[in-house]
Amino acid sequence: MRQYEQYNKGYSTLQAYTSISSYVTMHDDIFRLAFEKRVNLVIMPFHKQWAIDGNISRYICHVTVIFIGGADDTEALAHGARMARHPSVDLIVARFLLFGEENSKDRKRDSDLLEEYQVANADNERFVVVEEVVRDGARLSVVIRSMVDCFDLMLVGRHHQDSPLLSGLGEWSEYTELGIVGDMLASPNFHCSISVVVLQQQRIGGKPLRNSSSCLGLLFPFQT
Repeated sequence: MRQYEQYNKGYSTLQAYTSISSYVTMHDDIFRLAFEKRVNLVIMPFHKQWAIDGNISRYICHVTVIFIGGADDTEALAHGARMARHPSVDLIVARFLLFGEENSKDRKRDSDLLEEYQVANADNERFVVVEEVVRDGARLSVVIRSMVDCFDLMLVGRHHQDSPLLSGLGEWSEYTELGIVGDMLASPNFHCSISVVVLQQQRIGGKPLRNSSSCLGLLFPFQT
């Protein structure tokens, strides 16, 4: 983080704090400090750690956003788009569509959102959107599993609305704090070696903000 600050002088600032808080109130201290400092991103380590194989990432960092829909996936998309501005980052937005719901309102809303991002990145060949039509959660899991070895970093939203796309995937969740997709990727049975960031859009009064670019994201980074 210190190196990141040094290489980005004038654009980023790092401040370190040490605080002793009780378990039941520590989240209040974290969010209070975040609001006071007007940060847009809070990075929180996930407690489960797996061994790192020691391989060094390639100079070009290949990043993907898993986009199913909803506020948290929108947050992941917003951060992925910001990453894609860097010349050393290639971003693929993998949008998953449910077979047979071509005319749904949610799909149209998401299509309009993605079109806005595509227009904004029309001159950026490193920003790519691909679509995959699936029928259920089993197929979704298979496709995501096939993707993990192709990327260095995967951004996923934490919460999703009930959908046949996720059917059956939440029944055996071990780490519910990561959401259904994040829990799936964190499972030792998934056998993947990729850095994963799970994002949650900031809520006010329990409702997500509409403008994701100004919200506070919660991240749980881990590597399996």
